[in-house]
Amino acid sequence: MSKRRNIYRGLGKRRTVLGVFSILLVALLVVAACGEDATPTPVPATSTPVPGTATSVPQVQPTATPLPPGVTPPAATATPVPAAATPTTAPTTGLRPIEEWTAENPATIEEIEAQLEKHRGESFVFVSWGGAYQAMERQAFLVPFSEKFGITIIEDGPPDYAKVRAMAATGNITWDVIDGSGQASITMGLEGVLEELNPAIVDKRDLFPHIRDAPWIGGGGSAFSMVFMYSLDTYPDGGPQPKTMADLFDTDRFPGRRGIFAQDWAWKHMVRFGLLVGDPTLLDTEEGRASLAAMSPEELDQGWKIVEEVMVPATDVFFKGANDCPQLLLSGELDICLTDNGIGFNAIENDELNAHLCWECGHDVLTDNWWVPKGIAEQDPVKWELINLFMAWTQQPEIAASQALYQPYGPTNLKSAPFLAAPEFDAHRPYLPTSDANLPYAILMDEAADGAIGGVQAEIWFEIQGKK
Repeated sequence: MSKRRNIYRGLGKRRTVLGVFSILLVALLVVAACGEDATPTPVPATSTPVPGTATSVPQVQPTATPLPPGVTPPAATATPVPAAATPTTAPTTGLRPIEEWTAENPATIEEIEAQLEKHRGESFVFVSWGGAYQAMERQAFLVPFSEKFGITIIEDGPPDYAKVRAMAATGNITWDVIDGSGQASITMGLEGVLEELNPAIVDKRDLFPHIRDAPWIGGGGSAFSMVFMYSLDTYPDGGPQPKTMADLFDTDRFPGRRGIFAQDWAWKHMVRFGLLVGDPTLLDTEEGRASLAAMSPEELDQGWKIVEEVMVPATDVFFKGANDCPQLLLSGELDICLTDNGIGFNAIENDELNAHLCWECGHDVLTDNWWVPKGIAEQDPVKWELINLFMAWTQQPEIAASQALYQPYGPTNLKSAPFLAAPEFDAHRPYLPTSDANLPYAILMDEAADGAIGGVQAEIWFEIQGKK
């Protein structure tokens, strides 16, 4: 492990006791357990698609499962579905023109909406992960925006980070707004391949700290968890069941086939889960959870050792598809696998999968965020203004909260909490990563720290997989 230790030299030991990000994340999503009623207001359909840019398809409700990465949604479509929340539009008289907006005094929602009226008939491409996750974004963000402002949003996906890097390098940009992980957002932003949003339009002061402080990230965004799920047919109630991360990879006590994600972004979960395999009691103390949130070089080294020597040898399938875990459980090909809480929710509630999300084993809370390839601002200033306005509008507290009506994911706007407390969100509470029941087992990941070292860690993860 000396070679890896050299890689981490100079990073320093980060030891915040859950830190500001962890505290604010808990405050946002736990408040959903109680509070005042706040019902979102649907928007009537008024959009006018731009001829030749998108094809409308019949309305659909999400019934399948997904999230990063792997499922390809219908290409280049603008799909009308029931609208979610929008704020009330104020009169446009007396509003500042866009030239008077500043980072110190950014646009109000009324000014944003008045400026969006000037973009009617325009279009842009939104790229996400497909399935129920993208259907949620469609319902909560895309359709309300299109219907209110007459702007066509062409959907594509799944995201490909290498493709984004190539777009920035060549200037051949075909994707406009892209949904991607918080860690990847930081990593790619530091690489210089993402546009910095206009702070006079996109006011990020109420977003999670690592998003607020990263100039490339804005818009709706989602907080969710990566969590292991196991088959109750293999490990039935009343019999021995895994209760810790060490149990999940104990093939003697819990025989069965295991599966985990193969992608580069999975490194941040593998190394943390490796530390939990080595010591499940890290979840029992604030100090232990803080050490998992922002890992020191020594902890990274220790975690990778356990991944290489214990977890990978116990793994039978390395998959890439967002839906692979529940599908392989349904088919009986796997008994234990890693998924995200929204996928698990859909599989259990909609597909009637007989499985358990092992929150008590430990789960990583992370975010997906929106960002833009470098080059759009210079190539198309009009579209660049539209994208910033879209980002600003969708991150409004009530609109950001509405996503939890469709999937058990939380917003990244700290002011969304009162809306999450409404009764309409009750059905998803058992599946929210930071509910009262699930919070004690949550690892509130420091995605800024992960982003600063992500490229090197992904290489280590691929190297270890290659030895299997």
